Amino acid sequence: VGTGPFELDQAAGAAIGFSPFADFYSSGDAVFYAATDGTHYEVGSGQYRKDSDGTETLTRFPFRSTNSDNLVSFTPMANPVKVWIY
Repeated sequence: VGTGPFELDQAAGAAIGFSPFADFYSSGDAVFYAATDGTHYEVGSGQYRKDSDGTETLTRFPFRSTNSDNLVSFTPMANPVKVWIY
């Protein structure tokens, strides 16, 4: 991930008790999001996209973060990144 778009994990599907993003959002929709790896965080607006191959991504524009309100360089292999879209 680094500072690029989040790639949403379709293989794992929605967490128990939650619905898939595509049930409520269309590709190109503007959304609000919050993300954390347990140490760092980012809150902002973004754009949800679902490509023709089924890949779902979220382009990020942070309002607040632990990186002086800039994009946080998340490394999901070190710590899973949890993302909430509103």
